[in-house]
Amino acid sequence: MYKMEVYKKEATELEEQLLILRKQGRPEEILQKASRLLEIAQLHQDSYYIAAALYFQAYYEFSRGNYKECLQHCFQSEEYCEKNEYLKILAYIHNLQGIVYSDLGDFLTSLHFLLKAYYLTMDHPEFEYHYAIINNLGTLFHDIDCEQRGIEYFIRAFQERRKMHLEFSLNDGIILTNILMVYMKMNRAAEAAPWYETFLRYFKDNDHVVLTENRIMISIFELWHRKDIAKLKQRLYDFLEAAPHTSDYKNTVRNYMDCIHICISLKLKDQAYLLYRNLEKMESHHPNSINSARLADIKVELAMQFCSKEELFLHLLEAYRLNRKAREQEKRNNLQSMMNKMDLENALYEQHIILQRNEELLRSNKLDPFTEVLNKTAFRNHVLEAIRGKRADEKGAFFILDIDNFKIINDTCGHLVGDQVIMKVAANLQNNLREEDLVGRIGGDEFCMYLNHISCIEDIEKNALRIIDNIRNLNISKLQKQLTVSMGICIVDTEKDFEDIFMKADHALYEAKANGRDQFVVYKNDYFSQIMQKKEKRKDRHEVTVNDILPKVFEMLNVFDKRDELLAQTMEFICRSMNVKNIFLLRFENEAYSMGRVYIYDLERNKASKHVHIQTDPAYLKAFDDRHLYYQNQINVNDIRYINAYEQYQIQATLQHQILYDHRMIGVLGMNDRRIHEWNEDDLSLIRNLSYAFATYLIAIEK
Repeated sequence: MYKMEVYKKEATELEEQLLILRKQGRPEEILQKASRLLEIAQLHQDSYYIAAALYFQAYYEFSRGNYKECLQHCFQSEEYCEKNEYLKILAYIHNLQGIVYSDLGDFLTSLHFLLKAYYLTMDHPEFEYHYAIINNLGTLFHDIDCEQRGIEYFIRAFQERRKMHLEFSLNDGIILTNILMVYMKMNRAAEAAPWYETFLRYFKDNDHVVLTENRIMISIFELWHRKDIAKLKQRLYDFLEAAPHTSDYKNTVRNYMDCIHICISLKLKDQAYLLYRNLEKMESHHPNSINSARLADIKVELAMQFCSKEELFLHLLEAYRLNRKAREQEKRNNLQSMMNKMDLENALYEQHIILQRNEELLRSNKLDPFTEVLNKTAFRNHVLEAIRGKRADEKGAFFILDIDNFKIINDTCGHLVGDQVIMKVAANLQNNLREEDLVGRIGGDEFCMYLNHISCIEDIEKNALRIIDNIRNLNISKLQKQLTVSMGICIVDTEKDFEDIFMKADHALYEAKANGRDQFVVYKNDYFSQIMQKKEKRKDRHEVTVNDILPKVFEMLNVFDKRDELLAQTMEFICRSMNVKNIFLLRFENEAYSMGRVYIYDLERNKASKHVHIQTDPAYLKAFDDRHLYYQNQINVNDIRYINAYEQYQIQATLQHQILYDHRMIGVLGMNDRRIHEWNEDDLSLIRNLSYAFATYLIAIEK
């Protein structure tokens, strides 16, 4: 085993070379380098480069039309990426999976993976890969003959690249030819003209075979519309010469089919059969590169146009009609499903953009608008700057401060008092620290401080005691109890990594709270593992968000061939994430909502009860508010809304949301606890979003 420095250098260089080869469309050179990268990465047990190498091997297999092998490599790489959060490689993988499933004719699965890649790249613009996903979405819609939607995505993909100010490359050429090809195919030459000028202006010196082939196709479409048969025949022979050198088999197959259809329309029998024989030969070498049904369709169309035997013609015509009718119905179904999903995704996207813009506005200011101390981003930047400028013989001290029992203050005294507490704590910290020290607000009731130029640990402890004492002495009207805080401290000596420093202070804070609050703890390496063990034992509830749970739930419920099997796993996942005792899914079986079937998963019993019949009381449904919510922190057994199932499962608290579809109620999603449970707004938001996910499940099983 050679030195780590040598390995890292070689691995980095190989990855860079592979990325260049992919951008240049040179898959024939990828396999050797990807195999070498995998070899050295496995030798050093480097999961990142193993994942990267597997992706490039998948890309190579895709380029050869070996879809089975491609997907196998994808799934292997995906495991490493999800486990270690290699998000950029994961975006590449999902994009490739989307392309493969589109080639295989599974358009819904293709859309599923492309959208996963879409949101990853949207959240991480630094990947500079968003345009590729948008282009592939355009290709997907083009494949199902939805050309107008396809053009819209192609144009958007080109605009995305221009926004990034990237140099013109093969990627721009592919997108431009996609735009031109669709416009020319639709006989919209006037709209294609400005794009053709752009293409010629930027790619006059680029002779890449993919662009060469597509340039020929653009001229073929143009000559077809002009009915210039002589020149068209010559361009068809030019296409046959260029096609064998392609590395993009899917694109070439599509071009072959378009050329054959043009020949059929112009009754060019010799050229049509020559093209068909070449396509058939190509398909025999890459049997998965096209859908066999589409090849059969072309054979029928040739027979219809050029076969002279009346009987054969009639049989072929009937076979053609039946085949086409079935496929057109399937296409309409797929298209409608995709349109519905895209409408939903577009709505979610618009919401995401609004939230993103609001976040960017807040980030643009250095100060937290509520407390006027540094915000999280600015605090982090200032701390990093202070650490870099620290002398070797100096120490710094990183504090995380959390207001004790802040939720109880909000619940008992009101949010106005809670806001007053936060503002007074922030002002006290800012007024009682030195000018050179830093104060920031990083969460609702959580603050951070960084003390510069600390000579000894005693100074740190004195400052910590002073801060705690100052907070105790704060005078806040309507606050019934003395205000206290807990603090975790990390001494900054040689550490340079902000995340590492923050993590250590956070663990010390947890220890302070676990020891009774109103105190501080200084992080020490020797009890790190103990803290982690205690944290797991003492943790009352996972702090989860919609973004933590919802994508996983959607993913699990949309594995169509394993829906029933994965339902229990999905519900178990929610129970563990929310730390509730059971969860139920009620599906109504009549319009009166009096009868239903309920699926219950109980975490403590580790048991699922499948589709048990129940009868509901009308008063039960009246309990839901105008937000379609019903929740009780402590259930009253005398309440008419009380269901016998609560008693059976010893339920003390419940949170439920009606599941709606097309303005009608189709079920209820609920989670229960065997203790008093204070449901908060985050819980309400989460179950509201989860009900949308389970709606898709109920709709699917109804069909």
